[in-house]
Amino acid sequence: MLKRAVSSSACHLHHGANKNPSLLLANISSNQSVNYNNYIASVQSKNMEEAKKNTLLLYRRLLKILPWMRDVYHLPVDVPVLRKRIHKEFESYKGLTDLDVIDALIIRGYIEREEATMHHKQRGHVLKYFYEAEVEKSLPKLPEFKKIVKEKIDTDALINAARRKNLGKYIKNIDQ
Repeated sequence: MLKRAVSSSACHLHHGANKNPSLLLANISSNQSVNYNNYIASVQSKNMEEAKKNTLLLYRRLLKILPWMRDVYHLPVDVPVLRKRIHKEFESYKGLTDLDVIDALIIRGYIEREEATMHHKQRGHVLKYFYEAEVEKSLPKLPEFKKIVKEKIDTDALINAARRKNLGKYIKNIDQ
């Protein structure tokens, strides 16, 4: 669809006016890519008050697009759950005092927002962000995991079966 729009616009300019069609193509491609220089120029805090203002502005902008993201990416959770996850992420950086680090995080937040709104992210990327913390909580810790595996698999029975079929040469340390 984009190719058709670009080619028809270029043909229209080529036949109609004395404008260069390559300028139109350059403008179309530059409008569709993300210009990260805008973020860098607009987010350079001079003091902590300005950094706080920029942080709150990003926070509000992120909260405003959450209902849209839920609908577009078909997220199976409610908007308040998404808000809590965003709030938790902002709270994790609460104690920062270095303005450069704060500005870098704000820029990173705007880039993430831009990528989500322009569909550079797929559903899996968004789900991973919102469910990563919950998945880590639900995974069993290593000792618990070893206990679960040991209960479900009888290692002695496996070793005996391997000996009966003479598979010992393929299994390292079978007698240990």
